[in-house]
Amino acid sequence: MLQIHPELRETADESNEVSVHGYLNNTINPALPEAWAYMEALAKEVSGIFPFAHLHLGCDERPPAAWTKSPAIEKLKAEQGLETADDVQGWMMDKLGAYVSSLGVRPAAWEEAAKGANGGINNDAILFSWTQQGPGLEAARKGYSVVMTPAAHAYWDIAPSGEFNEIGLNWAGITSLADSVNWDPVPENEPELEGKIIGAQGCLWSEVVLRDANMESMMAPRILGISEIGWSTRANKPDAEQITQKAACYSKLFAAIGWRQNVRD
Repeated sequence: MLQIHPELRETADESNEVSVHGYLNNTINPALPEAWAYMEALAKEVSGIFPFAHLHLGCDERPPAAWTKSPAIEKLKAEQGLETADDVQGWMMDKLGAYVSSLGVRPAAWEEAAKGANGGINNDAILFSWTQQGPGLEAARKGYSVVMTPAAHAYWDIAPSGEFNEIGLNWAGITSLADSVNWDPVPENEPELEGKIIGAQGCLWSEVVLRDANMESMMAPRILGISEIGWSTRANKPDAEQITQKAACYSKLFAAIGWRQNVRD
């Protein structure tokens, strides 16, 4: 996007941040009017395409060095009473969240959107907790609605075993079928958070998917684990052995719809 719209980045910004994927100078500068013209137009257009009345605004993995050597950001900090880059991000997300809300759409974002002295995105936003459960629990305690999707339990692009030829990443460890069900989105000792933790989500990032069969074997049978997490009561949630048995029972279904599955637990 910045290659097409270089005006979204300040020319005097010498932060030279590098993103987690290795891209240099890859962050929009929210101190620029051009950035807001673009973001608001994009949010309005996308909100009008889909009928769900929700819009996910991202906000994950901002490079730590972003905005650290930007004159425009320093001016923004002085004007808005901001001190840190997290404060700038929180101000940015709150403003963008308010605009999305004005369209009659509920904003959503990744867990990082709660950062900042102002409490982050606000505006009745839904936060998705992905690095682990801790940030999601903290957001729920602050009043946010939260979807739990911790990578160690709910990311299907993470390899299901440590075998050499296994497809998938390992930055969050290994996510076996047992791992997909051996967790609880709502801590048993904090039942008051149940109304704020509104769901669980499984994620499959497609950079490791080279063909459909890769996708199918990464989702199945771990999709059963996230289903049990989302829909079973705590008293009826299966253990690892039971989920393995259920996976065997579902083999006929996966075969009927043409899905390959990873049979390891």
